Amino acid sequence: MAPFSEWGPLIMVSPMETNTNARIFTLHKFARMLNATIQNFPITFREAIQGRHPVNELHEHEFVELVVVTAGTAVHNLDGRRHLVREGDILLIYPHSRHCYDECGTMGLINIMYDPAKLPMPVLDGERIPLFRRFFPQDINFMDFRSGPEPLLHIASREDLEQVIREAYLLRDELISRQPGNMFGSVICLLALIQRILRLGVPMVEDTKERRVLPLTDILEYVNENYTRDITVTDLAQRSHYSRGTFHAKFKKLTGYSVTNYLLRKRIALAQKLLREEPDCPIGEVAFKSGFLCANYFSRVFHKITGMAPREFRVAKSAPTQFVE
Repeated sequence: MAPFSEWGPLIMVSPMETNTNARIFTLHKFARMLNATIQNFPITFREAIQGRHPVNELHEHEFVELVVVTAGTAVHNLDGRRHLVREGDILLIYPHSRHCYDECGTMGLINIMYDPAKLPMPVLDGERIPLFRRFFPQDINFMDFRSGPEPLLHIASREDLEQVIREAYLLRDELISRQPGNMFGSVICLLALIQRILRLGVPMVEDTKERRVLPLTDILEYVNENYTRDITVTDLAQRSHYSRGTFHAKFKKLTGYSVTNYLLRKRIALAQKLLREEPDCPIGEVAFKSGFLCANYFSRVFHKITGMAPREFRVAKSAPTQFVE
């Protein structure tokens, strides 16, 4: 395999890259270099090794950025909003969206940057795949899809995530291949990667073309599978097609808790499990893994529900756990 460049803690390759010397760049300069590279060929690969991604460096691009979170967690900041992302999350960041990552000491990721307007691609029946048009909008009008910092999809199992990572590495290898037709091959590898993501990923946003009404039992299942994420009553009410007030009343009748209290108790139950099973995990990281963006708020809620501080709970062998059934 041909060598590729290391730029500080980041690795970036494209068919136009031939320099094999290590060079140090700020993320802002790196973004400018990527913009210039994309103008030459509309696909670029970048990998941030776990724990080495720059922190709090706001930047924006002139192209689509496909992000595969390969390890750990971080707080993603996009256009002033924050969201906890974790291993297996798939994000799409559209042109001119200002974003950065915070609390990213454990995060590893792969970025695929591409310009859909410059990619020759037969759509064929691709639009039959849910969320496909998010990757390749017909009219390149990204404003239709602008959202917050939350992921578009989530790869639930490590085995499936490894398949996605392998596809990404095939794209990387093709980009730096010296074989004739490597640009053509790179387009094929990009399409294969996106197809793999769409087939293995669980959608985390609603496809407006396929909106459907979910019964309360399905809503509860969704909450139980995604309670560490940024879930709101308004979002759940929209999924169920009830008004906010009606949904709140029905959810409390079903579970015995308000949506907020149910989410908090689920998160605290997970935190209790992590405190016991991962004794070396810092309290702040336990908070993030449990769905709390603020460690101080997590400690207050934990004490309110359990009557103990997180550190006290960790060392108190006989303390009961408060799981929500």
